[in-house]
Amino acid sequence: MFNDLYHYFLAKKQQFNRDYENATPEEVRKAIKEVLASQNAETLNDTSYDETKQREHQIVRLLLIDLHCRKMPPVESKVDLEKWEGLESDYTSMEKRLISMQVYSIDKQDREYEDYFQVVEDEVKNLDAYIQTTGLEGDIEPFIAQAPARGEMGDFLRLMAEIKKSHLSAALVHSNYRVGYLTRACTILTEQFETKNSELIDLRRAQDELKTQRQNLEKSNTWVYRWGFQAAHQQANRFQRLVLWAFNFFTSEPIQDSACKLQGDIQKVYVDTTENSKKIAVVSRDVSGLNQLYRDKRQELDHAKKRQAEIVKTITSGSEAGATLEETITPELPDETFGSFRI
Repeated sequence: MFNDLYHYFLAKKQQFNRDYENATPEEVRKAIKEVLASQNAETLNDTSYDETKQREHQIVRLLLIDLHCRKMPPVESKVDLEKWEGLESDYTSMEKRLISMQVYSIDKQDREYEDYFQVVEDEVKNLDAYIQTTGLEGDIEPFIAQAPARGEMGDFLRLMAEIKKSHLSAALVHSNYRVGYLTRACTILTEQFETKNSELIDLRRAQDELKTQRQNLEKSNTWVYRWGFQAAHQQANRFQRLVLWAFNFFTSEPIQDSACKLQGDIQKVYVDTTENSKKIAVVSRDVSGLNQLYRDKRQELDHAKKRQAEIVKTITSGSEAGATLEETITPELPDETFGSFRI
């Protein structure tokens, strides 16, 4: 069973690389839909259902999805990134499915299910370690020949090795795209933060100026102007009106008029202060929100870079890993990017 699937996987991979060499992503996506439709039709029809054919459909669909992702333009959006995430998820599902198939292919009378399941998982872990040592181009046959017990599952390990190598290759491309996408996202958030924080600084500066202006106007609002304002609104008593009448002999403009203008200026400053305070509250929330978004996105970026390094370490070794990592990892944004701003 696994020997047939192994050769089927290799043959289809070569065929698709040749047949779809000049195909567009849309053409590959159409082929995926056709395979999925055929698979679903056979699943619903009990008379035409064939387990072997279903496995072949799964392999074909996986290879086409991989090919479709590689033919897409460089990742620019989260939607594009999710397609690569979906591809990795499909590879993981295929690996789990193969393990289950290998376990169930053994006669349960010969081994306890739980015991053999652990045996298979241990062999897969050993395979992972071997691939990490030899890289993607390493030959699997020496690994299978290391222990006679592997002979009974050699075909399974050959197929699993091909799936894992394809998975790692896709994971490296995905991790590179993810690091680039998140780096750009952090840069954009930094620019947005700086713009909003600059706006907040200007608003706070304006608030200080309004406060000073209000204090100066209130100092100017002496008892004479308060009486003048009352007189202008028919609220002054006879003594107040008499005093104002005397003052008006020495002014170019009636105290009542000057008082009304002063009160208007004071009221305007209060209104401007209130409106500016509301703007400060809104922009402060924006700044805090951008700050948190940046920190969350930066955490994602750090995690993505860590995974990128792990993948590079898995598929390469020594100086080759260092060179590959240097090429794929983008420069980090400084941690203090947001630390110098007042929030």
